[in-house]
Amino acid sequence: MVFVAITALCIVGILMIVASLFIAFASGLAFLAWFMLLIGGIFVLIGLKAEKEFNKTISEMDKRK
Repeated sequence: MVFVAITALCIVGILMIVASLFIAFASGLAFLAWFMLLIGGIFVLIGLKAEKEFNKTISEMDKRK
């Protein structure tokens, strides 16, 4: 369940980055595009960091058994 949430966070971040590119090219809302690009990048970074910690925790639990 945690892995699904982490993956969803990364996917939402990537979709926000792609959407920001469409907004930037389709209209003149550069500020909104940069904001969405920033937020999407932060989501992806948080998701990747959480996935790394989650994998580390799982490997530590496997070592204990």
